[in-house]
Amino acid sequence: MSVSMKCPICGHDGEYIFRNIVLNKYEVSYYQCPWCKLIYTETPYWLKEAYRDAIVGTDTGLMQRNISFCVTVNTLIRKFFPTGERFLDYGGGYGIFVRMMRDVGHRFQWMDKYSENLVAKGFEYQGKQVDFVTAFELFEHFDKPMQEIENLLGYSKNILISTTVYGEEQGYPDKSWWYYAPHAGQHVVFYHRKTFEYLAGKYHLHYYQIDSTLHLLTENKLPLISFNLMMRSKICKVYQYLRWFMDRRSSLSEEDSKSVLEKEQ
Repeated sequence: MSVSMKCPICGHDGEYIFRNIVLNKYEVSYYQCPWCKLIYTETPYWLKEAYRDAIVGTDTGLMQRNISFCVTVNTLIRKFFPTGERFLDYGGGYGIFVRMMRDVGHRFQWMDKYSENLVAKGFEYQGKQVDFVTAFELFEHFDKPMQEIENLLGYSKNILISTTVYGEEQGYPDKSWWYYAPHAGQHVVFYHRKTFEYLAGKYHLHYYQIDSTLHLLTENKLPLISFNLMMRSKICKVYQYLRWFMDRRSSLSEEDSKSVLEKEQ
């Protein structure tokens, strides 16, 4: 067992914190960076086995998250990125989020190297620069996070990330923390607010923490009072979104949908 392993974010020597049983059979060492507070596993040799299924069957919050993210992102774009024209959902899974965002008027495109696009067919990424990128439930999967972050910054300097951060200023969550999810084996890095502050500084961006799950890295300096008020109101109510979604959806005829698709081909 190594007592030190370099942090994949900032390169400092991390400190061994504990071992956990991954995929119910591999004894894996976990480390914490004292500088940027990232927690990470040893080199994840088990990932190919863990990704036999791109989306884990125990992820029972999949639909609820997409609804909640749609409410948040719609409000965020309309309030702070109103001139944006093209958007990308990186790691878009089955295409649920892209479909929902398009149905309320935002030109989102889909990209995912591992999952089949089931419900946003025809709206795959077209290779053009975008104004805003979403990356939901991905960052904890990146075994080479800096490579992936720089890849995302190549699409846009405005990135909304969802990953659950831990809150301890001193110490770390013990091995029973649910977000480690060792049974699935896909979560290999775990972030702290200070990790995102480090990334923002490195790439000359601004960091805004929406809650323990959502994190915005952006080239724009946002008015903090407006931002906090918006987030405190919990970005509308979900039921308001659902009513609006259904009203918007019913107003789009089949011919309207075909016309939009033809314009983007």
